[in-house]
Amino acid sequence: MPPPTITQTQLENVAMCLTMTTNTLQIIADSMKTPFLGAIINTTNAVLKNIQTVNKHKEDCVQLLEQIHELLDAIMILHIKADAELPIEVLDHVVKFTEILHKIYTFVEAQQKGNRVKKLLPPG
Repeated sequence: MPPPTITQTQLENVAMCLTMTTNTLQIIADSMKTPFLGAIINTTNAVLKNIQTVNKHKEDCVQLLEQIHELLDAIMILHIKADAELPIEVLDHVVKFTEILHKIYTFVEAQQKGNRVKKLLPPG
């Protein structure tokens, strides 16, 4: 097996960091009962699962995961600093992020399914 590329190593590293962040967010979600955190965690984990098998555009995937990680860190910090419920204005932004994250997941999943179908069909 060839050694992993720099991009593959970056992808693995950011995926590991993102996994730790979602685990921490799960603890926060369990204690603060914030709406949408569960959806963010589940969707992020699904994106992570799909991106692990990407063969093309790995650099783009690394950038995408890094940006998701930064946003999740910001959400985590907001919850820690809030001590209680988040203001409605902040929750609106969290809802928008949740929607965008779900769209990203849907896109990545569709790309993966499309690639699986192409592999089944004879070249033509």
